[in-house]
Amino acid sequence: MRTIDLLIIGDYLSAEFSWQARVPQFEISNLSVTDATSTDILNTLPKLKELHPETDAIMLSIGANDLRSGNDDFLSTIRDICIKGNELFPTAEFLVTSIVPITFADFPPQRIAELNQQMATMARDIGAVSLDVYTPLKKAMENGQEIVEADGIHLTSNGYALWAKTMLEHIAFLIEEDE
Repeated sequence: MRTIDLLIIGDYLSAEFSWQARVPQFEISNLSVTDATSTDILNTLPKLKELHPETDAIMLSIGANDLRSGNDDFLSTIRDICIKGNELFPTAEFLVTSIVPITFADFPPQRIAELNQQMATMARDIGAVSLDVYTPLKKAMENGQEIVEADGIHLTSNGYALWAKTMLEHIAFLIEEDE
């Protein structure tokens, strides 16, 4: 099997994990930025194309910083990222990652689930793949696993391991379909 090139773009949640160590069968370039918002990602897409002219898959993990800054109206920007990303990387599989089950002061947890449903519908409507990591992480939390740190906004190593497993299953399936 050939090596799969995966480009990861996103915010602190994807920036703070060693994806290459967890998914060694892929060649991973993690260009996530800790304080990035969806607008930041949209504005940097042309530069990403210069840095990585070819890739097999792109995993977009954005939205947490938008929410932390009080902006829960960022889905249209994610849509624009996907459309522009598909134009710049027409052969790449584009995965839109759901927002993980984190908590913020004065932000209802149910709103994250609603945003994830809207994001999944949007991704399918434009031909991107919805990567639902929220559901397996939430189920693991309900089963007593420590998935989110005590601060409510960072994942534990267990949370990242489950995210990586879910991502790996999706990408392996997508790449297999293309071959």
